[in-house]
Amino acid sequence: MDPELGGFISKSDMKSQHAHCNLCKKDIRGSIYNIKRHFVQTPEVQTKQLFDDSVKDAELRLAGWVAKEDISIRKTDSLLQVMKLCFPNDAVCQALASSRTKTTGIIKNVLATEEKVQLANWLKINKFAIIVDESTDKSWAKVLVIIAKYVDANYNVREDFLGLVDVHDASSAGQKNLIIKCLSDLGIPIQNLMGIGFDNASVNTGSVKGLGVLLKEEVPNLFILGCTSNSLALCATYAAKKLPEGLEVFIHDFVNYIASSPKRQDELKKVQLIPPNFLKLEELKLGPNTLNYITTSSSAGQLNRQQVRTIHTNCLSFLVEMCLQVSTRIDYKDETLVNLRCIDPTVAVSGKVDTIVPLMIRYPNLLGDSEAESDTLRDKLEVQWTKLTDSKEDFPKFEPSDDPGIFCKQLRDVKDCISRPVYLEISKFMLTLCPLPHSSASAERQFSILNNLKTKIRNRLQTETVSALMFVKQYVIRRSADAGSSNSWKIDDSLRLSFQKWKGASRSTKVNLFCSNATGVDQNEKEEIDFCD
Repeated sequence: MDPELGGFISKSDMKSQHAHCNLCKKDIRGSIYNIKRHFVQTPEVQTKQLFDDSVKDAELRLAGWVAKEDISIRKTDSLLQVMKLCFPNDAVCQALASSRTKTTGIIKNVLATEEKVQLANWLKINKFAIIVDESTDKSWAKVLVIIAKYVDANYNVREDFLGLVDVHDASSAGQKNLIIKCLSDLGIPIQNLMGIGFDNASVNTGSVKGLGVLLKEEVPNLFILGCTSNSLALCATYAAKKLPEGLEVFIHDFVNYIASSPKRQDELKKVQLIPPNFLKLEELKLGPNTLNYITTSSSAGQLNRQQVRTIHTNCLSFLVEMCLQVSTRIDYKDETLVNLRCIDPTVAVSGKVDTIVPLMIRYPNLLGDSEAESDTLRDKLEVQWTKLTDSKEDFPKFEPSDDPGIFCKQLRDVKDCISRPVYLEISKFMLTLCPLPHSSASAERQFSILNNLKTKIRNRLQTETVSALMFVKQYVIRRSADAGSSNSWKIDDSLRLSFQKWKGASRSTKVNLFCSNATGVDQNEKEEIDFCD
């Protein structure tokens, strides 16, 4: 039986095979068909339904706001009391019953589940990449964050939170098992995985038993790349060692000197408010020795040659070391990286790349399951790529977007004189390659959100609850952006139905109070029901 009807009907005192409507005080012939028809035609029920929907919307919106603003769930108890005191004449406000327990249930079992289901349903039928990173939260628990990078229905490349799991085995094999379990729990086939991005720790990038190598056993065509941002940061660190230590010491000393005194911090803020007004060299008061040195050197027409040579040598050493580090940490001979430049819109229309055959060889899984299908698609891709690079006059002029996803949409919309897509296959192929990862910065941003949620005061939050809060935060922010307002996100009927199902499951005894069997009602709606004594 529909859980929504459980509170509206009861056993009739007059007839054993009849139900009693608690709203209109009438008896109904005891079949599910007649009961539902009665409720559809009863104005009291419609009014009650609208009121209940308003209460559901308020409770859902309140739970979403708590997750979005990183508010402690414990605060909802006192918040409801204040709201009811402030709005005593508002029936919806007075009917709210979102205590911290119920709010936690809505966050974990309704809103977070809705976000996970929507994301999983999209990844089940589309290619995607993941970005993973491991860290330690405020309670010294190791957690692994998983980010999904994919192209959405609007051709935008998105990086969305996919999961947060406890790490008991931080080895490459342990992390591999966690990733596979996360995908399998959501029903996402691992064959849709195109690439993985992570930091440059040896447990990830190891050539023998690294995480990337182990995952490649499951997905042979997997694209693996260490975080580019992390690599460049390491390059800059090693290159900076070629500069005189005095520069770094001076910067550290200056920061410590200002940070150790609130008075000096206040003075620095006042100085920073002053507009730049640099004095001329002759107006600077540098002391007699310094001024004499500058005057003597200037009059001689040159500074100390040894000092100039030292400065030049240090600068060259910095640049040389930077180039060496970059060439060591980034493999410019990787054919995949070299060939991926074709998805750059500027390169695609320039004619600089003659063929995309190397990419088709690198990713045969994108060409179809059968050999005949692969050959047909390969021929179409080659023809369309040649036409794209050599025959611009064959399609309407447009300004290529800098965003690869939007550029693929532009290609898809190009049609010939009989309205047939000209670049359908090549646009799909290029779009599939857009989510390949290049940095793990998005995972670091999720750790920032984690630190805002799990603080020193809230350090007992379980990982499951934290993960649900992060899902809901992502859900509300995206839906709010679609609605054009920070808190006016749309609540549709499917979300209300999920809420009602969760309420019915949490109070299953209410559904079975008047039913003769454990399931509530037989599958045949027109079958008579017997009420329990």
